[in-house]
Amino acid sequence: MFIPSEEIFAFVYSQFPDDVINYAYKKHVWITSPTTLTAILFILDRQNSELKLNKNLEEIKDNLLKLKVEFDRWSDRWNTIKDKLNKVNDGVRDLDITQNKIQRNYENIYTSHELGED
Repeated sequence: MFIPSEEIFAFVYSQFPDDVINYAYKKHVWITSPTTLTAILFILDRQNSELKLNKNLEEIKDNLLKLKVEFDRWSDRWNTIKDKLNKVNDGVRDLDITQNKIQRNYENIYTSHELGED
């Protein structure tokens, strides 16, 4: 509520702090004068900005929680694929060892019995 006179504003604050000022406060009414109007508008603007920021923070928080679910799913799937690839890699290494043994044995048999050359 804007009181356009500083004298009346001061009078209301000094003479009726319980009646008018507390009642206005309970009803969410801000009483202001020409001197205090700028400060009140600044406070209201800051509150409005903080309210918007808090709303955005909640939205960001919700999006981060959704992203966490997706990242956890991706991480689980990556670990599953990685384990399978490690098993395949172990299998290739084992087959390579066996292949090398067979190759060496064959070479030993081949060279010791001179099977290839007539």
